[in-house]
Amino acid sequence: MTHADWNARIKRALELADRRPASAVQILRTLIRRVEDSCETGLHEWHLAQTLHVLSLVQVRSGDHDGAGKTLLRLTDEHAMQLKYAVRAYVSACAATAIHLARNGDRTRAKRILRQAHRWSALLRPKDKLLDQAHKTMAALSARIRTRKSAADA
Repeated sequence: MTHADWNARIKRALELADRRPASAVQILRTLIRRVEDSCETGLHEWHLAQTLHVLSLVQVRSGDHDGAGKTLLRLTDEHAMQLKYAVRAYVSACAATAIHLARNGDRTRAKRILRQAHRWSALLRPKDKLLDQAHKTMAALSARIRTRKSAADA
């Protein structure tokens, strides 16, 4: 399914919503399944979220407030899942960047980016393994620098 296909089906459902809300709900339910099947090949989670939101609006208009509430709960779950994925991706990217910066001698920027990652990492369960590795890398580099300074002072 393409974005154009999705857009045409959403428009059709919205056109039917006033005259035949039950038909619009059925079209939207079918569309949700099609979007879920297409998320890896063409459409994105955004399309699923938009479709769920439109479905909830049509359900409210047709008087199905219980169904709308369940649909909105699913929408909330979808957003929470996307947020968790984005936080994990951000923390991992920060950790990889910090490791790279530290190994190339830019410990100041590496520390700064690790602090940024640390703020978000509290939201992750389980903890991010790459972030732990970044902290170990920083600790090892700091230990080497202290050892070199001690040897130079002696």
